[in-house]
Order: sequence, then C-alpha cells, then structure tokens
Amino acid sequence: MLNAVIATGDKAQIAAAQAKAASLGLQVEIDSAGKLLSNP
Repeated sequence: MLNAVIATGDKAQIAAAQAKAASLGLQVEIDSAGKLLSNP
C-alpha cells in the first residue's frame, strides 16, 4: 500500500500514509525522488 501511495507522487497522500504508519509505530522515510528509504 505504501509503495502505491509513494508512486503517485501526491504529497498529501504520502503525508497521510506517513502519519498512518507513525500511528502504527513505523517510521517511513522517502527521498526527494520518491524512493522508500526505510520501513522498519
């Protein structure tokens, strides 16, 4: 799911996905090219 959101390039959707991940105790980092860096 997260990769699909990142692929859209929609910054609002990405921010929402990051917030959802954070609420689940995950950390998500995305580089300037939209590549997922970490999802521990």
